[in-house]
Amino acid sequence: MNVRIGFDVDDTVASLGPLLQAMEGAGAEGGEVGLDLLDTSFLGPMSVVCLSLAARAWRAQGCVVHAKPPALRRVAAYAEFSGLAHELGFGPPAVDGHPQNVTMPVRFFSTRDNDSILRVGRLIRRFVDMSSDTADVLNVLIAELVQNVADHAGAEGAIAARVYAKRREVRVAVADRGVGLRATLSTHHAVPDDRAALHLALQAGASARSSLHNAGLGLDLLDDLLHSNGGSLLIASGRAAYTRNAGRTRRRVLSAPCAGTLCVMRFRIDDELYGSQASSEDLWS
Repeated sequence: MNVRIGFDVDDTVASLGPLLQAMEGAGAEGGEVGLDLLDTSFLGPMSVVCLSLAARAWRAQGCVVHAKPPALRRVAAYAEFSGLAHELGFGPPAVDGHPQNVTMPVRFFSTRDNDSILRVGRLIRRFVDMSSDTADVLNVLIAELVQNVADHAGAEGAIAARVYAKRREVRVAVADRGVGLRATLSTHHAVPDDRAALHLALQAGASARSSLHNAGLGLDLLDDLLHSNGGSLLIASGRAAYTRNAGRTRRRVLSAPCAGTLCVMRFRIDDELYGSQASSEDLWS
């Protein structure tokens, strides 16, 4: 099956639908999966975690995965630095060698990954103005997202991050291809569909498990933190998606199912902090 990604995957719900539609059904019957990224002019952390996890799943099903890399140099460069090129078979393993170290390559985890949590936290704090208390809360919330995957997904998770200079944003994506929010929460709550599960997951204290590392902190606090920063949040699971951007909240039904759960965070960069680290030429923005 050929999967053509000839559009921009810009970490929004508008691009998530076409991405999921393009991938739907690929690998279901084995054989070959061909990914065509030739014409895409933008890739972000959301595409990195989604496509990397999908490629691993397809290979686990016995598929041969091959890809046409992006034609645009800056997009191909990000694919390499993010680790996506390696996962799709057209690049070397990623290293933390991006200019100014503004990309955290995709990392995979099945247990709590403290190193990735700390790396993401440090990248955000380099460019986003926040108090030490808020930074501590942020680390807890990112750890909660990772822990939820380890506790409930029943599958491998992935995390990636990147700074966008011209857009003045730090973006972080966490995803898995596990059972999803509905199956996770239905063990303790009545959730008739994906939209109800996503609504419940955004309520304070909602949790399907209580432990020292998972005390019900989570999406509601993350939503509030991003809102106070002026950033945005996208959460998708199954056929349901939630977005909050510029104070506007929207719930949508996706055109194709999101395997597992996806969370995309966009933090606004503080101009003063960015200016102290920026070069005169930013080829990667």
